[in-house]
Amino acid sequence: MRGLLAATLLAAATTPVAGQGDADKALVVKAAVIHLGDGRTVEGGAIVIRGGRIAAVGSGVEIPADATVIELAGANVTPGLIDANAAVDSYDLMPTPTLSLGHAPSPGSAAASSDVEVEGGDKGEHGGAGDHTHAHVHSADPATVTAGAGFGYLSADAHVEAGYDHSSCFLCGGALMHDELTTAAGVRVGLSQTEHAAEVIPHTRALDAIDLNAPDFSRLLSQGVTTVYVGGDPGAVISSRGAILRTGGDAASRVVKPESAVRAVMGSDSYRVGAGNRLPFRGPASMYTRRPTTRMGVAWVFRKAFYDAQRWADGVGIHGADAPPVEAMPYLIGVLKGEIPLRIQARMQHDIEAALRLSDELGLSFTLEEGTQAYECLGALKDRGVPVVFGPIYEQAPGRRGWSGEAAGARLHTFKALLDAGIETALSAQELRDEDGLARQAMYARRFGAELDDVVRSVTATPAKLLGIDGDTGTIEAGKRADVIVWSGAPFAATSRPVVVVVGGRVQVDRRPG
Repeated sequence: MRGLLAATLLAAATTPVAGQGDADKALVVKAAVIHLGDGRTVEGGAIVIRGGRIAAVGSGVEIPADATVIELAGANVTPGLIDANAAVDSYDLMPTPTLSLGHAPSPGSAAASSDVEVEGGDKGEHGGAGDHTHAHVHSADPATVTAGAGFGYLSADAHVEAGYDHSSCFLCGGALMHDELTTAAGVRVGLSQTEHAAEVIPHTRALDAIDLNAPDFSRLLSQGVTTVYVGGDPGAVISSRGAILRTGGDAASRVVKPESAVRAVMGSDSYRVGAGNRLPFRGPASMYTRRPTTRMGVAWVFRKAFYDAQRWADGVGIHGADAPPVEAMPYLIGVLKGEIPLRIQARMQHDIEAALRLSDELGLSFTLEEGTQAYECLGALKDRGVPVVFGPIYEQAPGRRGWSGEAAGARLHTFKALLDAGIETALSAQELRDEDGLARQAMYARRFGAELDDVVRSVTATPAKLLGIDGDTGTIEAGKRADVIVWSGAPFAATSRPVVVVVGGRVQVDRRPG
């Protein structure tokens, strides 16, 4: 329910926390509307920040005389966005400064009738994302050279030869910042960072494979995403323990939780992404084929892992080809006891139902990830109290979803259907960025029927709660971390964007003129 706080929200009596920079220097953010993240709003209010924490928020708070004030006409403020299922590009796969995004030569250019080398491209597995083989675009007739003929990263030499201006957009010819050229690539989901020594690896940590200096964190931060959960990719049936990270701020505060929920998979990803799971072409499975190779095998490995863990805890011997590593046992027991959160990625209806059956059988609680066809299981999810980290929302399936067949039943209104059913739902962009990133996902949710307050909550307060960090972040309240976004207008409107992003009380992104 959209509420209006006319009165000042008084500051909580908290012990000052050492912030970045001068802890005694106040930062004040004024806005036409402050969206607190829990459904309430403050109109014509201000947020007072000291020592990296919110000291006060409301419509009548006293502004300290020594404060630095951020105020933009018509601006709205929200908590920093939280992606509870982010796929972070831990490799430095962004184009280097010697590469620029571009097409084959336009008709009439000097190089239009000659071969132009294109590096990279967005092809995907089996000719898909991550295929970095060199391609050539050739046309004897310049008029036949089109964007569809070849789209990728032109080498600097080819770019100059083709007559392109590095400072202008190849689509509209407008001015383009060099920094945007160097971050035009997306997250390459075709590369698996999950350990493939076994199908059950909760003893491993996603954090150990993450480069906190990777450019993708800066990219997320620039789009208003201040906190992410990053788990192991779906290359194993039961993958690693994920980590909760901040995208900006000082290095000491970037890791919020080094060990968080364990991710599991129902569906085809574990045997499509996992190394060696594919059957030989037109050949039978053999002792050299890594299992599982089918959905029934995925369910068997999942079920057996937890039964084996219980046998291990009871002092009974473990045997069988699919037995999980001994190192995994304490963590599987932790999941069974509810001490370690469990997340299960499932897209299609029958995969979601398989996850529900297994959780009932084993007495597990879990959070559903992605949930493409969750609209078919609303009653079952609601009855069991299963929360959902839904998304991304798309019209054309991105990444490996497109060739897995698991996106065939995607609907644009599923997020709203989950909310209408009373299911606790957070919104995620996963590997998508920029025009399909988390802020744009929220815009899509608005476009397809969700209320603004519900959408704001789904990318702030709800993911914070699901991640167990809602006591520290996710809403704008006195005493909580000062992670806030100043928007140019209404949040998630087509014409709005983050202008200022504050993380831990310090301005990390500033797009104000001058």
